[in-house]
Amino acid sequence: MNGKHIALVIIVLAVCAGCWRLWLKNSAHMDDPFESWSPTQEDILKAVGGGGPGNWRDERHLKFSAMFQKRFRSRRYPVRIFFTSPNKAILFCGAMIPVGQIAHISLQAFNEAKGVFNKNYDVEVFETYIMLRPRKLADVRMDGKYGVPICKFVWAEPNERPQYLIHYPTNPTSNDASQP
Repeated sequence: MNGKHIALVIIVLAVCAGCWRLWLKNSAHMDDPFESWSPTQEDILKAVGGGGPGNWRDERHLKFSAMFQKRFRSRRYPVRIFFTSPNKAILFCGAMIPVGQIAHISLQAFNEAKGVFNKNYDVEVFETYIMLRPRKLADVRMDGKYGVPICKFVWAEPNERPQYLIHYPTNPTSNDASQP
């Protein structure tokens, strides 16, 4: 393959990714809450079984991951979650999912894992691309001061922050909207 063929392949992939993003954006609406999609949190709880956290490598954690992923994959959302340590889970979301929906999905993963395993798992959220390395997008942790899960975006550069998020303060005690 010469340089022209490689450039053509890259252009075709970019056009396909753009069309996929438009299709996904038009087919996925926030007024259709993730919580009502199948399998629901109750379905996952029945299949996995409640109780203590157990070992993060056990069958319960794998079943939770598969069922959580199935909920989104059945709606064509590229989402994957897995547990990497006794206190941490990693959530991969396709780059075509809007940032607001990624935040919603990551908080949902945090809350459902807590509901099933009776334990807070810190969730690292990554945005995935077909031909690039995943990029860390956010962390979801329990806020010690307020006792609620917080999805905090990790922006490498100030200009990387989407414009529509600049108007909202990320710290509930701060009135300064320019702070990431």
